[in-house]
Amino acid sequence: MLKGIVIVAVGHAQYGRMAYNLALSIKAVEDISICVVKSDFSLAHLSIKQLEIFDHVVDLPGDAPIGCGAKLWANLVTPYDCTLVLDADMLWLPERPPSELFDELKDAPFTAITEGYHPDNLHEKYFLWADPDEIKSKYDIKSEKLYQWRSEVMYFKKGMDSFFELTRQIYIAPGLSTEKLYGNTTADELALVIACGMLDIHPHEYKWIPAYWYLMNGGRIPEITEIYGRFYLASFGANQASGDAIKLYDKIMKIACYKKGLPHVFPLISKKSYLPERAKM
Repeated sequence: MLKGIVIVAVGHAQYGRMAYNLALSIKAVEDISICVVKSDFSLAHLSIKQLEIFDHVVDLPGDAPIGCGAKLWANLVTPYDCTLVLDADMLWLPERPPSELFDELKDAPFTAITEGYHPDNLHEKYFLWADPDEIKSKYDIKSEKLYQWRSEVMYFKKGMDSFFELTRQIYIAPGLSTEKLYGNTTADELALVIACGMLDIHPHEYKWIPAYWYLMNGGRIPEITEIYGRFYLASFGANQASGDAIKLYDKIMKIACYKKGLPHVFPLISKKSYLPERAKM
């Protein structure tokens, strides 16, 4: 079965820069196929030579939102039978190849990061994005658990089209008075919470965390060798990138660039500096 990685880089061209960095960090570890999903101008900062890091460049479907919800359209554009979907603001760590992660996930039709679940094990630092009682009153929830899904790393096999169609329907019109917005829009994770609850879909492994995200760890930035053995990726999602996060990002990128014989040209910058909607988050 054809396996590959889809990076969603839509909206501001800075996401295209980060997608390039992520792809380079992946290729420095293993030559696996990478597809980038773009919107108008989102790859505008990349040269023709830099675009060659991607094996496929595809357009975001016209009815998809330009934002985090775009990942819910990934099944319509992926060229792969087994797809790993990654946020652009991540980097692959140097020691564990993507093929190892695909082997780990080979029996899962769908999975993603989970932090906790309702009713009795919610992670205090994360969200269901709406009140669980309202979710259960509005939607036909089959599962006993509503998981706190995180969409920065998702995996799915071909054949999950009906699931993604349901997530898109929910995302477009969730109809919940208690919804917690992501900036000024619906969080794609709310749609995952509801759709997985309706279809009784569970993660392949509870509290599967393949990426180290410092914001879920009290802002702590460990030495890079500390996270090598436990994680595949490092996540840098934040409105304000700390000095330590920038240093870690640069360190990982310099290792990847050295291996590929390329310069490190796109440093990490704070999202609030180029995304007006993030200024008050």
